[in-house]
Amino acid sequence: MPIKIIAAGAGSGKTYRITEELVKRLETGAVRPNGVIATTFTNAAAAELKDRVKLKLLERNKAVLATEVAASMIGTVHSIGIRLIKRFAYEAGVSPDINIMDANDESAFFNQSIANILTDEQIEKMNYLATMLGLNKSGDFDWRKNIQEISNLIRQNNFEEETIIFSKENSWESFKKYLPTPTLDLAAAKTKLKTIIDELLVAVLEVSDTTKTTTDRIIELKSIYQDISKNDFPWHQWIKITKLKVSKKSETLFEPLIEFAEKHIEIAEFQENIKEYIYQIFDISFAALQQYQHFKKVRGLVDYTDMEAHILDLLENPTVKKSIESELDLLIVDEFQDTSPLQLAIFLKLSLLSNEAIWVGDTKQSIYGFRGAEPRLMQAIIEEQGGIKTEDILSDSWRSRPDLVNMTNCIFTRAFQNLPPEQIILRPKIEYTPEMGTAIHYWHFTMEGTPNKSNQNWYQKSIAAQIKKWMATEPKVRDKNTKLLRDAQFSDIAILCRTNLFGTNMAEALHHVGIKSATPRFGLIQTKEIVLFQACLKFIFSKNDTLAVAELLLLAEDFSLKEIVEDRLKYIQSEENELWGSQQSILQFLLELRTKCTDLSVKEICELVLNSLDLRRIVAKWGDVEQRWANLDKLLSFAKKYEDTCMNIYQSATLGGFLLWLKDLESKELDEQAFSVAENAVFVGTYHKSKGLEWPIVISINLENELKENVFGVSIESKQPDQRLDLKNVLGNRWIRFWVNPYDNLVKNTLLSDSLSLGNEAIASRKNALEEGSRLLYVGLTRARDYQIFVGNKDPQKWLNMAFNDGNPDAPVFDIHSLESPFYFEDKIIPVAFDSIVLPENIESTPFSTEKFNYFEIKNGRKAFPLKKLDTISFSKKMKYKTLQQLTLYPQINVSKKLDVVLNAYLNVEVYNKSHDFKHEIFIKIANRMGVLLAESDIQNIVNQLDKIDVYFHKATNISDNKLFHLSGIVDHHTFNTIIPRVIIDDFGWNLIIYQFKNEVDKNELVAMKIAAAIINQRQISSIKYWIIQPFKGIVEEIEL
Repeated sequence: MPIKIIAAGAGSGKTYRITEELVKRLETGAVRPNGVIATTFTNAAAAELKDRVKLKLLERNKAVLATEVAASMIGTVHSIGIRLIKRFAYEAGVSPDINIMDANDESAFFNQSIANILTDEQIEKMNYLATMLGLNKSGDFDWRKNIQEISNLIRQNNFEEETIIFSKENSWESFKKYLPTPTLDLAAAKTKLKTIIDELLVAVLEVSDTTKTTTDRIIELKSIYQDISKNDFPWHQWIKITKLKVSKKSETLFEPLIEFAEKHIEIAEFQENIKEYIYQIFDISFAALQQYQHFKKVRGLVDYTDMEAHILDLLENPTVKKSIESELDLLIVDEFQDTSPLQLAIFLKLSLLSNEAIWVGDTKQSIYGFRGAEPRLMQAIIEEQGGIKTEDILSDSWRSRPDLVNMTNCIFTRAFQNLPPEQIILRPKIEYTPEMGTAIHYWHFTMEGTPNKSNQNWYQKSIAAQIKKWMATEPKVRDKNTKLLRDAQFSDIAILCRTNLFGTNMAEALHHVGIKSATPRFGLIQTKEIVLFQACLKFIFSKNDTLAVAELLLLAEDFSLKEIVEDRLKYIQSEENELWGSQQSILQFLLELRTKCTDLSVKEICELVLNSLDLRRIVAKWGDVEQRWANLDKLLSFAKKYEDTCMNIYQSATLGGFLLWLKDLESKELDEQAFSVAENAVFVGTYHKSKGLEWPIVISINLENELKENVFGVSIESKQPDQRLDLKNVLGNRWIRFWVNPYDNLVKNTLLSDSLSLGNEAIASRKNALEEGSRLLYVGLTRARDYQIFVGNKDPQKWLNMAFNDGNPDAPVFDIHSLESPFYFEDKIIPVAFDSIVLPENIESTPFSTEKFNYFEIKNGRKAFPLKKLDTISFSKKMKYKTLQQLTLYPQINVSKKLDVVLNAYLNVEVYNKSHDFKHEIFIKIANRMGVLLAESDIQNIVNQLDKIDVYFHKATNISDNKLFHLSGIVDHHTFNTIIPRVIIDDFGWNLIIYQFKNEVDKNELVAMKIAAAIINQRQISSIKYWIIQPFKGIVEEIEL
């Protein structure tokens, strides 16, 4: 069945056309509502399509049809895939109640699978190879990333073991052909290298070359010399030698060294290291995938790639094929250029089973190669279908002003010379509006007094300052809803960047000049509001977390750092038994909440803390209220996500586990903040994230970035490039090429790079990088409705230059000196407004004004009233006890001055199960510190006698022996904190122990034991015994209070 492919350029009315195609067929009865499958790239696009179809049918008095549209399968590939899997669960061999793993969990589980299969020897070997090949030269590099990258490609392309073996062998063979035949042995080469360096150092001394350049190189060379003998002397060090630059006086002296260092590619071990690394990566990847599949199978887990593979297999099942073929009237695939190879294979099989198939998209906007999208495969499918018919090319632009449309026509007919012009050129449908002025602007920034100087911080602040200045001129934009002109607002502006980091810094630059920004960013865990939220959770998890207490005092109670330190020192010096900071209201609330959290889920605990403590009120006073509140809600969503993850892998969700899970998210930089758009804020985002969006004003930056051309790494290759694509086996005839870069950032201008640059792989890599860069630029330059602003500085705009000038980065598009527009279309000049902007190095800061946030007054009613401390003095006067049993464990110890202090300190040390020498040493140290001198025989005797106490109390099993046991709680609405000298917990219950050194027992300690027992009873523990030990007399008494 031929596939109808509709080419829809940016702003050409793609969703309108899909809606019309679907509604027309529903109206005529050509398709049934329940016979439609329509896949979209996002949930938002699916909802929009469904709403548009319903609305269009209602406008045409087709209310019944509009209602029945709910039966259509309109959604993302994943949502439709889940519905198909659940329907054909039996045939797929999975549970109908299938749970799909979260994408973020896949990485963690896969890493766990890698860890399960790797031996210590393999890890040591891979670490060695990674060092030799310089993979960690520029910082920490985990070779497991290569394994995950290869594994992802294997799964996304549904490769079998045969293809993996072919990929492994052919990766090395394709690399090997660019290397010379090995002629050197590593040990001999190292020896010769050291000899040459020794001779060189002598020769340099003889010519008396004392120039700084040569002196610095000699120091560098001596440093390298020290490492040559090491087993893991990396190959990039040989390259470092070849790049040594010295004064002319010594150039000829260095030539033999440089020439020999260049010959390292002839060393057999160099080539063997590369081969071994490639082989190991493929072998471990295959083994890890098998372990990963087993890991999921025994836990009943399925990830999205598994789901897609199941669907592909299902579509080969005769029963399933027959069922779908009888039901499927129409298949619509939206944004086909962004699908993975596995998804394309699914769509092709569904297209063959459907009465009709319509694929809508634009290969010029295929920018998700890093997610597995394969534009070359999509283009091959188009060509196999005979190309795109003229009537199926959307040729009108409904988004942008005429000059903007013609500008993109001009740029991209040059950039996409492999495509027919009719698939690129759009005709503007928006009328020309002279009141709006020039649509295209170029701002060129120069630093005052130093035109050749620039830095990123100054450049970003300069752009921000110019935005503010330009907006003061009140440019006009066309309102999207009313279609009338109005003054532009900051919220009409989008700044597009290449990276998230540049976007974050750009947002800071906007804030510097007093402009609000809205930008997707990470770092949720480090935001002030989440630090407070987490401090509350950490305190509930452990009330002894003093860091959490300090954060609560700082953020909730408005203590200064100085006040916190002073308060902590005062608390330590006071030796109080009560909890530090417990007199503060927020800690009082949290202490009360702790008792309510025992049986709550993680999300319920988070909600209880957020609402009970009124955290929103606390963070509102810090400004940027909407963002901070959104971040608090984001943490709640993370709590739900954590619980879902635990449920999927059959683990308990705990508060402690959640706190560790958040820390892991932060370490992997996955803690994305909530995206909250403040009123009248400039949007700052990446070119990738701008896809599908539009703004009245777009400012394109980072045009000076170079293309990401890299012949190393992974790529999908064709086994037989000249063979026609087999639509019945679209994933066949393909393999993974993996090349490793052995020199890291020193690879340029080496014999290896020169050799590789002449090969077909490098030529294809450059071509792919240029095409990918052009596609991303096309997405960025088709977002603007009214104004497109280019910005530049002293650096050449290589990205734009290469797209416009057939890959030449040095042919400038904008020349600030000529002020001539570079854009022509159909023999007409497209005007560009040039602005040469000179600004000082220090851009003036403008205070960021925020409106005061008005919050309701705190409600009268329930407030925190700190509980009073329990008065034990009145109890001690009445305290009496009764002896139940008394034992003498050893003869009396002779009393001497301060010996009671020594014994008390020794009894508080954990010495049970320690050697006699250890106990003896501890006792001597304590005695010396107290200034007590004892004979050696006395010390031996005392230590032996005190041992008998431990022996007596450790007769029971499952012993938990706690010295200086801290206990706190609430008794009769009063707080109580104490330290029991010793608490021993065994199978029979709790034993509370105090020591008596004087003739009479301290009644305050008896009171403390009695109240402590009451607190322990609150934990449903009833078996409690009380003991008095008299260390001098060797007497142990069990008492009743």
